[in-house]
Amino acid sequence: MKVTNYLISFLFFFNVCHHDAQNLLVQVFSQKKIHSIELEVVLGSYQVQSADGFLSEINEGQSLKLQVNSSNQIHVTKNGIFMGVYDTLFLFQSSHLDYIRLSPNLSNKTKVKPREYEGDFEISAFHSHIQVLNSIFVESYLEGVLASEAGVRSEERVSREGQTQ
Repeated sequence: MKVTNYLISFLFFFNVCHHDAQNLLVQVFSQKKIHSIELEVVLGSYQVQSADGFLSEINEGQSLKLQVNSSNQIHVTKNGIFMGVYDTLFLFQSSHLDYIRLSPNLSNKTKVKPREYEGDFEISAFHSHIQVLNSIFVESYLEGVLASEAGVRSEERVSREGQTQ
């Protein structure tokens, strides 16, 4: 309850002050040691880039499979087709409403429930595990936190999940 009151106060103050859109960089699955991960575009499309530039675009229903190899690099396949090996990948939303489902596989074989996220992503190999950073608008992040704290889901998320089932 204390956290919810703080967030509501922050949102009020944040909306009263003039501001430009601000992003947060949030680590996803921060307490997990991810060996491989599947990324499926649920809505919209994402551009996939490496440090060298554009690699591909993944559209709604398409997926990427990322796996750390013995050289501590990310082995990338798109819909089962090998794309290359990279140190870091970047995924950029085509639209603010686009979102993606992340399905991680952990080193210890523990099952982790897939989760859906909006925003852009930076994915890298870190100590033989995959690290996922989510760049998301502050407003979108706080909306998700408030809904989670209150034990409810936003109407937008409910309607999205209804479309995917």
